[in-house]
Amino acid sequence: AWATEATNLASERLGAAVLFATDEWFARCENLLLSGDAVFDPAAYCDQGKVMDGWESRRRRLPGHDWCILRLGLPGRVLGISVDTAFFTGNQAPRISVLAAELSPSMAQGDHWLPGAAERVAAGGGQRGTAATNQEITAVEEALRQVEWHELLPTTELRPGYPGTSLHFFPTPRNLPLQRVTHLRLNYFPDGGVARLRVWGLVSRDLQGELLVAGKALDMAAVENGGRGIACSNQHYGVPRNLLQPGRGVDMGDGWETARHPHRPPVVAIDPATGLSASDLSDWCIIRLGAVIRSVEEVRLDTRHFKGNFPESVLVEAACAPDASTATVASPGFEWFPLVERSRCKPDHEHVFRVTEGKILGAGKPVSHVRMTIFPDGGIMRVRVIGMPMAPMGNDEALLGMSGGGGAMSRL
Repeated sequence: AWATEATNLASERLGAAVLFATDEWFARCENLLLSGDAVFDPAAYCDQGKVMDGWESRRRRLPGHDWCILRLGLPGRVLGISVDTAFFTGNQAPRISVLAAELSPSMAQGDHWLPGAAERVAAGGGQRGTAATNQEITAVEEALRQVEWHELLPTTELRPGYPGTSLHFFPTPRNLPLQRVTHLRLNYFPDGGVARLRVWGLVSRDLQGELLVAGKALDMAAVENGGRGIACSNQHYGVPRNLLQPGRGVDMGDGWETARHPHRPPVVAIDPATGLSASDLSDWCIIRLGAVIRSVEEVRLDTRHFKGNFPESVLVEAACAPDASTATVASPGFEWFPLVERSRCKPDHEHVFRVTEGKILGAGKPVSHVRMTIFPDGGIMRVRVIGMPMAPMGNDEALLGMSGGGGAMSRL
């Protein structure tokens, strides 16, 4: 279950950044955090040698090993790590380990706690063909000693990056997901390359210190506020967590899209009373908000990029059950109340429903979960559920207690 609900906390789209790297001779460290899969051009060379899509250090000839420091895009409790060595078939890092730490907001602010980090981030990252000096490494190591680090992944061997075997998935030890993580140290032993690093976890936000302090209505479905896509009837072309990402999406693959319903009628009929399809065939997804909101003030449903495969119509329902498990809210007998009546959709369009315009039903009711039903199928790019946060959601002991497993991970 958690492989579906987790977020890649190390995505550059969520603000993850490299604060330091010992050596970036063949490829800079920021490539680890890119959202898309690695690519390979056999004809691409530069002054340093072969151009690789990942972080690759030179062959080490001096004492030590290569390593980097990463700031996660969002703080969270880590459930697992995926490491892809794609195309690093003779030059992959043979072994790696990962350490984790939580820095306080006051310490981490501006990245000034680590020498040179703020300047690196401001410059847009590192530069291929460079390496840190001994003096720079010593200064950074001194700063790292001021932080308490926990082992997230012990020294582990990696396979070469051949198709079918390049992707590694490592679940977090059972005792560690309870700890919030903000920064990672990735160690290569001793050198080499990795294409992508993805850190799967649950976004952890402080209700009092980070959400209520804003003193205003927030999009509590947003991943940055702890929203999660937890269940759906179909995810043939995209998973529900995509709905909660920042921005309006880069292409159709960046949203939630279902397969064409195999049982759709051969001829579409319209219900004259509603002007909508007479068929009740549908797909659905459920969103767990980052906090219970006092009442929904606004819902936004965006079909951007879905120009020939948008839903005919959409219905939005809500519930307040902050302690309910995913299995409970996804069960057929779970009770929902209407939030937005079934409404016709337009292609490539942001649909806005506001309580001030009388388009939000059940006004004044607290909400912890939202279910969106699309008729009969199709794609939605983004969902926004805006309201004033008022109470924390229930805990995730069952989810956090799981280890192993896996599942398809989205592009983020």
